[in-house]
Amino acid sequence: MNRISRIFLFSSYFFVLIILIADTPLFLSILDIKDIPIRTIFDPHDISVYFQSSSWIVGEGKLYSEVSSEYPLAANFLFGFCRLISNTFKNSDPFLSFSVLWSFFGLSAWFYTTKLVNKIISNNQILKICWLLPSTIYFSIYRYDIFPALFFVLSICDLRERKLMKSAVFLGITISLKGYALFTLPSFVFYLNHNYGLKKTIKFIFISVLPLVILNITTFLLLGKEALEAPYKYHLVRTFNGQSTWDSLNLKFLVKRFPFLPQFFVGITSILGFLRKPRNLNELAESSLIAITGFVSSLIFYSPQFCLWILSSATFIKKKRTLFIICTLCFLSFIYFPITYDMRNTHILNFFIYKMVVLSVTGLRIILILDLISGIKFNKLI
Repeated sequence: MNRISRIFLFSSYFFVLIILIADTPLFLSILDIKDIPIRTIFDPHDISVYFQSSSWIVGEGKLYSEVSSEYPLAANFLFGFCRLISNTFKNSDPFLSFSVLWSFFGLSAWFYTTKLVNKIISNNQILKICWLLPSTIYFSIYRYDIFPALFFVLSICDLRERKLMKSAVFLGITISLKGYALFTLPSFVFYLNHNYGLKKTIKFIFISVLPLVILNITTFLLLGKEALEAPYKYHLVRTFNGQSTWDSLNLKFLVKRFPFLPQFFVGITSILGFLRKPRNLNELAESSLIAITGFVSSLIFYSPQFCLWILSSATFIKKKRTLFIICTLCFLSFIYFPITYDMRNTHILNFFIYKMVVLSVTGLRIILILDLISGIKFNKLI
């Protein structure tokens, strides 16, 4: 890693250190202000949701009907596995055991992903920085989004090695864990058809959607129709969370007037990935990135850990301008959450700073999409 990269990383972590020092009782007493509970080191919120969602594995009720969960069956298998292992510790506080083991799993997934990335990117300093930034590590430990990101990276890696079926399986696992990867399929269709022909393309797509289909059928047969619908219904009724593109740009009135707009833009960006006509892996990654960024930018809610989804596809991109945009987005994501998010209600100035950071992240996503679609040529798709 060169000197500029080291300086940037050092600055990122020095900033985190300053926040930690500023939130100590001694420093706060000097300023005569109350404690600001910034979750810079530990965030138990999502882990507690995973813990509750895993209660079915220890016999505390039937999943979805007696144990509520907003996550698909594949994710609940992951939570259940962690709960089952953590229960062997026989700790008086099962949540503590679960939290420690979950954090270890997340950190291990991040570490393995960075090892893979180092083999892929060689001397790409910007990408190395992205995977070492505070936001990347933080959300890898405290969110389960690192797992679909890891399997997406594995899928593209195997595609590089021309291991199509293995790549399809990993993509299928990604889709089962997080549905956003479904919208990259049009890009995969063009790439595969161009390089391997229609027969292998159909087989690849079939295998990649098969895990989700099997898990949905299993949920229906074993748990019933309501259980199958539960995680989908949860996301269908979700509303604006103050952090989406629509919130940031004050465009909520458009969605209220035209409720189909988010789905329309999700579909459009997915098709744009196909229209970009990816013929090699770099182009496939760029096309997939259009679909993923378009997906997270079109939803009526947004979460900062979505930067991991974006980064998983960006790992295979070579264009420095695009990577610089993503690096900046990842850098700001940690300032966005937990720092300014946790400070937003302490003072009107802090709330303004928080809204400006959210707006900046929104702007970067839009710039990223515009940068990627600039390469589309609307001519014959052969």
